[in-house]
Amino acid sequence: MAKEAERIQAKLDPSRKVIVLAIEGKLISSEDLASTLDNYATYGSSKVSFIIGGSLGLHPSIKSQADMSISFGRITLPHQFMLIM
Repeated sequence: MAKEAERIQAKLDPSRKVIVLAIEGKLISSEDLASTLDNYATYGSSKVSFIIGGSLGLHPSIKSQADMSISFGRITLPHQFMLIM
């Protein structure tokens, strides 16, 4: 996880909002996510990075940098499927 965190960190742009996808994240509706993204765009942060961790999850150092942590539910989905979503 630490090596993955280093690779993710190297790609993060400080000007972007960061949303991590994590099983322990907040369950939100599509409308709430759309509203959040609209607020980001309205107030100067129209670029957003969604971060999906590996099969072991995300390193705490990445989670701590997130502006928001969301979950698509308590089920575990294949990472390739989440990339499509």
